[in-house]
Amino acid sequence: MTKSFIFIFILIVSLSAKSQNDTIAKFYYSIPILQAKEYKKGVYRTFEEFKNNSPSITSDFKITYEKIRIKNESGKYKKIKGKYFGACTGKKVYIKSCYYGRVTPLLTIGPYCYLICDEYDPQGGVYRSKKNFLFRSRKVLDIKTGKQIYIDSCKDASEIIGIYSKEIQIKLHKYYNYSSETGYVQLDDNVIIFFEELNNLLINANE
Repeated sequence: MTKSFIFIFILIVSLSAKSQNDTIAKFYYSIPILQAKEYKKGVYRTFEEFKNNSPSITSDFKITYEKIRIKNESGKYKKIKGKYFGACTGKKVYIKSCYYGRVTPLLTIGPYCYLICDEYDPQGGVYRSKKNFLFRSRKVLDIKTGKQIYIDSCKDASEIIGIYSKEIQIKLHKYYNYSSETGYVQLDDNVIIFFEELNNLLINANE
């Protein structure tokens, strides 16, 4: 009787886990940008446009000094007016994330899109020089909510990984290392590998 009960319990837990994994995978499969074989070129006004791989502004544009400029009727490139989320060149996706409305490329596209922001003092003279460099911050864009989450510290990252297993949490923690030079715990840029693996795990959760 006891053995039968244990077997049934294990079976129910297994089926429940599989059902949950199926639900997760189906959710991510329903997001067009995650299933796109190619990204449509244009400017996204909103997060929803990015998620749906459907930029509403398809005029010619270019990105200079990490700012989006749209070609106007006279053939000149001018700063985009109004609110916008980002842009896609057809190969790379850029989103507004840095100070002063600057955009930065998404280094991974998945349930968690990883990005790096190098911040510079706009009054510091030469653009992107060592002299006016302020700091580097690392974030992920949560594809469910559109929220950008800082992950520069384990405490920041807990907002993401706290919902996952201990095994996944330990894997991420390995990318945080103490620097004797600065006296701080720093995040290794190779953390991109962790998010690539996590994205694959979530998208293929039903396999």
